[in-house]
Amino acid sequence: MKKLLTAVCVLFALGVPLFAQEEFPNGELAETQDFVVWKDMPWSLGANYEMGMNTRNPQENFASSFGVSVDRYLFTPFAAFGLLVNMHNNAADVTATEMLLNFRVNAPLSGSISLFAQFGFGAFLYREEDRERDTYSMNFLAGCRIYFMNGFLKGFYLEPYVRTGYPFLFSGGIAAGHWFNF
Repeated sequence: MKKLLTAVCVLFALGVPLFAQEEFPNGELAETQDFVVWKDMPWSLGANYEMGMNTRNPQENFASSFGVSVDRYLFTPFAAFGLLVNMHNNAADVTATEMLLNFRVNAPLSGSISLFAQFGFGAFLYREEDRERDTYSMNFLAGCRIYFMNGFLKGFYLEPYVRTGYPFLFSGGIAAGHWFNF
């Protein structure tokens, strides 16, 4: 039952950004300087896949995770606030759920690429064999967000990243999503 529920959650998380429709200014994504992602489409919804050292014995086991994130620019291209929920599972005996509030500092390189550093704090619900441990979680994440401005994928982004923190040691992943405005 857990595996079925996990699969349904992952499919939903990956499917929502794929079918999100957003009307861009004048019906198209402008090639001019008038359209700015952080200003015109400040919200983003994404799904991620991650591999990390999230088990009791990190030399032997890596845990994969799937997650969903939502974030919003804070009225400037240099800062964003968001929420990240991840479910980690090593396919044997570890299941962990992580919920983090994030603050992101962006360094825009061009109109379609931005480097970022993200700081997060939240809750970590750990289940290993018959043991349960709930604790706080904090992380530092660094990566690059690539916005697709034209073509078939316009309105979407791709985001490779690495992160470290507590209670896990290291992880790396990739996120994909769609930006929008309410």
